[in-house]
Amino acid sequence: MKIIYLLNGNFSDIEQWKDVTLYELDQMLAALEWVKKQERKALEESSRSYRK
Repeated sequence: MKIIYLLNGNFSDIEQWKDVTLYELDQMLAALEWVKKQERKALEESSRSYRK
């Protein structure tokens, strides 16, 4: 659930973040980076398909 807060940029309820380990944060950020790469790939493919 905390990854949703990362996606939305919602850090207002700081109490929920107190127990999150650095490892968990690292994993969440890695997942976000993967999602960004997938989105970028999809946009590039869409752009290529549109040009054809």
